[in-house]
Amino acid sequence: MDFFSQISRVSISRLFQYAKTVFHFKSSSTSLEKWERLKRDEKFITVENESFKVLDSWFWNIFDNGWEPETLNVYKKHLNGGAYIDIGAYVGPAIFYASVAGASQIYGIEANPYSFYLLKKNLNINREIIPPFEVYQLCVTNEDGILVDFRSKINDSTASTMMADNAGHVMWKAMSIRLLTFLKKINFRGHGLIKIDIEGAESLILNDIMKISEYPNTTLFLSLHAPFWKNRKNTAGKILTLFERYQIFNASGDLLSRETLNKMLLTDEDKPFWGTEWGNFFEILLKSRKEV
Repeated sequence: MDFFSQISRVSISRLFQYAKTVFHFKSSSTSLEKWERLKRDEKFITVENESFKVLDSWFWNIFDNGWEPETLNVYKKHLNGGAYIDIGAYVGPAIFYASVAGASQIYGIEANPYSFYLLKKNLNINREIIPPFEVYQLCVTNEDGILVDFRSKINDSTASTMMADNAGHVMWKAMSIRLLTFLKKINFRGHGLIKIDIEGAESLILNDIMKISEYPNTTLFLSLHAPFWKNRKNTAGKILTLFERYQIFNASGDLLSRETLNKMLLTDEDKPFWGTEWGNFFEILLKSRKEV
């Protein structure tokens, strides 16, 4: 797992206790607590004529300009009053979409403590108008109970810049958990939508994604980051085996064939038309064949 290093194990019984605590950034310039004490403005965002108050940050300017309308359409079509589970929740934009789309219960996971802090604040501000929710600072991978180190380049957030080292990196820790373990801990029984956007680590959890097909009336909204995979051909092959358990669609709702998805995953184009402005990154819908 080249994007983090293993440090130590904790028991699953202690894992959720850790998950609601924001870890310190490994930065000599300032602590996360000092950053948390900074005064922040609030602003309102609107989703389908419903207003939410959030702590202002650069992201919400992008959101105001029409952030991922296809995601909202997916939620409106597939949530159907079920539970919503957001793996890679960031500061909460997709959770507000799920709220408007009729989610009955919301669960969120976010590994980055800076984003996790803002996520908790944004949801708590709106506690009276969104469904019941629980959020955890965890990273989803193929092992339980590993305290792991992350490092990434700073974005254009002033707060992140404060945390950066001299090389322009931000570092943090988070506990790992398997997706199946998390679903068991929250007593998920099916009838819901699971969004997974974990920046390439989806390649590590494909076995769990296969087993989630046993949950009835469950849809996965999976972001694929082929350029980040260590072995793209091998990972693509594992993704194609998901056709055995799921119907697979693109984000627009068009049914995908095995051949089409294989070409999308293995293309040599840097920026194919189905991807984003940053490269071959796209979402697929996996609809469980099991219904009740």
